[in-house]
Amino acid sequence: MGGEWVDYGLTGGVAVYHVDVTPHPGREAAARALLNEEETERAGRFYFAEPRRRFVLCRAALRSLICERLGCDNSDLDFYPTAYGKPIALVEDVPADVNFSVSHSGNHGLIAIAGKALVGVDVEDRNTRLPLEQLMDSVPSPRERQQLAALDSDARKRSFLDLWTLKEALIKAVGLGLRMPLQDIEIPDAMKSGAASGTIAVPQAPGIRWRLTKLSGAQFAAAVAQEIRADAGCD
Repeated sequence: MGGEWVDYGLTGGVAVYHVDVTPHPGREAAARALLNEEETERAGRFYFAEPRRRFVLCRAALRSLICERLGCDNSDLDFYPTAYGKPIALVEDVPADVNFSVSHSGNHGLIAIAGKALVGVDVEDRNTRLPLEQLMDSVPSPRERQQLAALDSDARKRSFLDLWTLKEALIKAVGLGLRMPLQDIEIPDAMKSGAASGTIAVPQAPGIRWRLTKLSGAQFAAAVAQEIRADAGCD
């Protein structure tokens, strides 16, 4: 489905898959053939071609990866949303022993797949047209806003996107959606200063610690968050 495995040195059995979502008629046709009826209808509801293409290619890649991991047929695989929208995989209507997360932006899609550990991934194209300055009141904590304000324009945009994807990945991993306001999450200072990873706890998930890892590059900001579990080999 036009992707490649990317080794980010993650622990805990988490793998990240990069999906090329640039236009490609042949790849898009092959991807559409893997979707079920509900997914095909969902794709048809996208008004613009770009988000429709990203959904189709990423969903098909997710199906291929999960089927390969579990040894199941694509026709037996389905997805069911939980109470706060985080989907789970079903194989012949039975919850599968796999956790996953999907994100896409611009020409980039990312899929994170794990076993027992909860996982979340987020990506944002560096050339995003989103009004980032308008998001400064809803994404950073008050302290983080002060830190961002001290940077020049280019550095502020880059740091903001890194911060945003770290928080979005964590929210996706925890699976509580808007019950976790972004501005209430404080990213570890070491990661703001350049560290590639760090650990964090949030009151919405008592007793659990999470590992955050930056996956950012020149073309996109991205991050993965994973539950730290002793039985998953995640230190």
